[in-house]
Amino acid sequence: MTPKRFIRRPHKFSPKALTASLALSLTPISLPALAENASLEVTAAYRERIALPPDAQLVVELRDVSRADAPSRRLSQQVYAMQGSPQTVLLSYDTGVVDTRFSYALSAQIVTDGAVMFRSVDHIPVLQTADDTTAEILLVQANTAIPDTIFGISWSLFELDGRSSVDSDPPTLAVNPDGSFSLFGGCNRFNGSLTLDGTEVRFPAQMAGTLMACPPKREALERALLSGVQGVVRYERSGALLQLMDEENRVLMRFRETLG
Repeated sequence: MTPKRFIRRPHKFSPKALTASLALSLTPISLPALAENASLEVTAAYRERIALPPDAQLVVELRDVSRADAPSRRLSQQVYAMQGSPQTVLLSYDTGVVDTRFSYALSAQIVTDGAVMFRSVDHIPVLQTADDTTAEILLVQANTAIPDTIFGISWSLFELDGRSSVDSDPPTLAVNPDGSFSLFGGCNRFNGSLTLDGTEVRFPAQMAGTLMACPPKREALERALLSGVQGVVRYERSGALLQLMDEENRVLMRFRETLG
């Protein structure tokens, strides 16, 4: 019996199958985005004329403080040799865990031999916008009671009606024990007398001030600030932060104690 012969024939691709195969091979593959690091420029300082031990360290933390009903979540922490006051450091963080819809804040302390010498008295807001990457932190001695007065301090505006204010040459407020105040609106300066009763405060409807021509953005900021203070009825100090509220206890503006 003669064995059968098998003849190998070339495989035929249909045009449709060939097109589908090429399309599949050329389809881009989506890869997860690589995490990127960015840095916050943080200046920490204390007022006391105290020489620190050689082993003093500055500990700076970035935390997610979005949820009032839950503990804050630490996103970054770095330790630096504390060489003097003020001291500026760069705190790196992962941009992949930051969302500008949420709230983030810095805290800091100076430690030596496991003991806290100085600490921040409140969280310092950062990353409220993409450009909000610098901060100043005033540290107080760990065994020092936190003052509640607002007098004799230069307060720098950093938030107005829920939005970040300017970082460069911000508006400032200074109040004297007799109720007289000086307000720098970002371009012009104003002064007058506050009505004070405990933590209740009201700004006068009319203020004396300069009348300089201002750049449009500065003028808009100044107008918003002057309009905003007319609704203030109460203040609340929390360490190095001062917030002014309206009759519904809504925060109209926030200031931080100016370093130096």
